[in-house]
Amino acid sequence: MSQEHIGTIVSIVPSPIWIIVNMIICHSPSQYVDGIRGPILVNDPLSPYAGQIDGELVVTLSDWYHEQGASLQVYYLSLPGNPNALEPIPMSALMNDQLWPTFSVLPNKTYFVRVLNIAGYAQFYFHIDGHNMTIIQADGVYTDPQQVQDLYLATGQRYGVLLHTLPTANQNYAILGAMDIAGFPRSAPPPANPNVTGVLVYDPFLSIPSTPVVQQFSTFDDFCLNPFDKIPLLYPPNKEIVLNLSTFSQTVPLNEQNRGGFNNITYITQRVPSLYTALSGGLYALNPIVYGNHSNPFVLSLGDFVETTIYNYDTGLHPIHTHGHTVQLVARTGSECNYRSIPMRRDTWMEPRWNSSDPNHPSTVVRFIADNPGIWFFHCHMEWHLVAGMDIILVEDPLQIQTGQPDIPLSMKLICLEQGIPLMGNAAGNWINFLDLTGEVNVAPMECGSDYPPC
Repeated sequence: MSQEHIGTIVSIVPSPIWIIVNMIICHSPSQYVDGIRGPILVNDPLSPYAGQIDGELVVTLSDWYHEQGASLQVYYLSLPGNPNALEPIPMSALMNDQLWPTFSVLPNKTYFVRVLNIAGYAQFYFHIDGHNMTIIQADGVYTDPQQVQDLYLATGQRYGVLLHTLPTANQNYAILGAMDIAGFPRSAPPPANPNVTGVLVYDPFLSIPSTPVVQQFSTFDDFCLNPFDKIPLLYPPNKEIVLNLSTFSQTVPLNEQNRGGFNNITYITQRVPSLYTALSGGLYALNPIVYGNHSNPFVLSLGDFVETTIYNYDTGLHPIHTHGHTVQLVARTGSECNYRSIPMRRDTWMEPRWNSSDPNHPSTVVRFIADNPGIWFFHCHMEWHLVAGMDIILVEDPLQIQTGQPDIPLSMKLICLEQGIPLMGNAAGNWINFLDLTGEVNVAPMECGSDYPPC
């Protein structure tokens, strides 16, 4: 028996937003890489650039696997079968979920191009032959115009750019989406088709261009973008969170796994969803203990100026994504735009890579105001790292959550009851004594997905 849940989204954020459905279907992990994902386009009538736009184009970049996400997840997490914790490598790149998509344009026009990396694992370079682009938006935050030759998009990142077409329609031009193969494990085989080509079509009767060869991409440091609204640096922070990002092993006999996490804690789904714990906990909802140790919770008060510092103790790439907020990009190791008086904001940013021979660990620093009550996920946006536990939760003003959402929608109750998920209590399901965590989940099960044979 299946259940339906209908949600209502009231958006005050300009386009584009996109939703990863697998993050709310917790019983079926890794469905994201199977294609349950897609853009939600929010048209903003008050856009400061609205008067400059003649048309719109949407471009998604993604990676394609020849196996289902459930089986790939089991391979990645299984320590005996994958002792080096090598992430599954995609077979090919796709643009708008296809090869050689076409995008029709007219000469001497300005197009708003929404470019989204909806890949599960790959970072992408984006290039349009014979054209520059002007960034005006990053993850829904308007920017001052910034002309660039190419874009670099980490998984989960979105850009809005203006594309000024040429004055004559005497040629069609190639659009290139190229995986950043330098970000893949060096010992892993490269993708069979790491590049995907689209066509900017000025005239359908002219020839289709070949895939361009770009010797070196020219990208722009997103920490150096300038927000259009000029919101100043939040200062001073009164709540500091320090996160050490790393990978490690779960060595439980017969359940050895490759895991990841922050501060040596791997995220594990608890018996009671954290939102339900907050709703049913009364004043106990202010105590992070009730959400379970492996929820890796951080409780925030309304109005906190939060500074989060993430140190990378892993040699891989890690795009960090937070729900519920766009954060100020305050500092990143290697950036020339640290601690600016007016920092850029976005909700997904790249953690700098660590060189294992360097005793110093690179970091990023971000800030935000805790002004959006809710239970917010904060995680690495690479799907394999997310399912391995590289996540925390931000429990923001839980008493206001209780006031603003006094009950759970009936459709959600039915979905949970069908799966045996309690609707109240602490992480372990204890509701008489919220401080009794007997029965909380401290060992990660091998989650295989709903369509995968039992582990």
